[in-house]
Amino acid sequence: MRYVYRIQGTRETVELEMTVAELVRRQRPDGTINLGGGRIGERDWSAENAPQTAKASCWPMESDALGVHPGQIPEASRRFREMGVPTRFAPNGAAILENRRHRAQLIRARGFHDRDGGYSD
Repeated sequence: MRYVYRIQGTRETVELEMTVAELVRRQRPDGTINLGGGRIGERDWSAENAPQTAKASCWPMESDALGVHPGQIPEASRRFREMGVPTRFAPNGAAILENRRHRAQLIRARGFHDRDGGYSD
C-alpha cells in the first residue's frame, strides 16, 4: 500500500510502499515514522487520499534493443550523459526509458530508426 509522509521541518513529501504489517511495525502511535538520516515524517492523510494523476502504466520501460552489454554500462552511462540523454540501465544492460520523450532522444542518439513511432514520436 502507498503511504505519504511530510518531513518535519522541510515539509517535503515522501511516498512509501509497504505492507500494513510494515506500517504497524514502523509507524509510531502519533502517526510519525523514522525515515532515516534523522528525518521524521508525519502521516499526510489528505495526500494519500487525493486522486492520483494519470500516468501510462508502461513507463518506465526497459529496452533490450537500446541496451548494452552489462560490462559496458558505466561507459554507456557516461557517453549518453555527455550526449545530453542521461540513461539508467538495468543490471542485465537493458536501457531504462523514463517516458516517450526520453525514448525518442535515446533512439536518435543511438542512430536508430523507430519503426514503432507515431506522429508525435
